[in-house]
Amino acid sequence: MALAILCGTLTQSLIAEKFVDVDIQSPFKKHLLRDSVLMTVDGAKIIRLKNGSTLIVGVASTSSSGKLRPEIIRILRVKADRAILELTGKVHVAVEEVIEDESKLIIENQQETMVAIEKYKLLIKRSVKGDIKSLPIVGKWRSQDNSTQFIAVGAVITKAK
Repeated sequence: MALAILCGTLTQSLIAEKFVDVDIQSPFKKHLLRDSVLMTVDGAKIIRLKNGSTLIVGVASTSSSGKLRPEIIRILRVKADRAILELTGKVHVAVEEVIEDESKLIIENQQETMVAIEKYKLLIKRSVKGDIKSLPIVGKWRSQDNSTQFIAVGAVITKAK
């Protein structure tokens, strides 16, 4: 029991070094606070619990200091929902390669020099198609230096009996 309390205290102090204003609902709190990578990396996470249930969490962040305004919350919610949809829906990736060749003739002091210029661009576009019910916000927090704000949306999927 003492070891569990000590580990919990260490985890809390390590999280406090990285984040402030941490407000995460149960049962997400226990699992997100256990690993700060889950709290800092945007995207969808699936956490399988010992009781057979599954937590689905979408984390999104933005570089913004100050108060978490409603318009920022809306943007972050869309980003978090999209991350979950990418995990479960259809993702279309289009890759376009663009090569532009250009030649220039430079005449200087009656000497001709040919310069060939080649530009290469690789454009990658990703789109997601599908339907998702917007999940509730289950957590909010900020980086210690107040430069980044985070939200998490999530759901608990219980094992069918």
